[in-house]
Amino acid sequence: MCLAIKLIYEKNLKININNLCVGTLHSIFLNILEEFRDYTRLKRNYTLWDQFDQQYVIYKNIHKFQKFDLDGSLFGKGSWWTIAGSIANQINKISEEALDIEKLKNSDDGAIKQLGLCYEAYCELQYKENALDFSMIQKELLNLLESEPAVLEKLKERYKYFMIDEYQDTNSIQERILFKLLNDNQNICVVGDDDQGLY
Repeated sequence: MCLAIKLIYEKNLKININNLCVGTLHSIFLNILEEFRDYTRLKRNYTLWDQFDQQYVIYKNIHKFQKFDLDGSLFGKGSWWTIAGSIANQINKISEEALDIEKLKNSDDGAIKQLGLCYEAYCELQYKENALDFSMIQKELLNLLESEPAVLEKLKERYKYFMIDEYQDTNSIQERILFKLLNDNQNICVVGDDDQGLY
């Protein structure tokens, strides 16, 4: 039993624990997406790719990505499997920072433009396969919150308070989602450790 729920029982507080939502950000975000799936690009029975699945799908479709890095300057050199892993890492970084793909694709910098086109090709694969990967869970939720004001308002009414542990490990897109979900009271508490910061 989680410590917070144990304390609620011990102190005999009058709180309905069924109203608590406890989990990792990815699991909570995925539950929201599942609940409002009809407002997203996802169809029934979508698949969730783990890191291996993501790399394998890119590897199987490497010909769709080769043209974006003919000299090996973007994704490095090595076996197709190694290059597929490098492509997956770059795609995940773009998703986790919620970068504007149109700006990337229209950049004057050739390498940035190629990354944007590569990302677009990957998104097309995911759409065709009716799939999500872990970084795309966040991207899809942000898209949902920005495109469906009624859904956002419903969620803001539902979630009154936020407590985020290990806040130093959150990325840009997670922070954007959290601040969108905050209601007017802005009830958020975060716990983090700068010495353990990943970002």
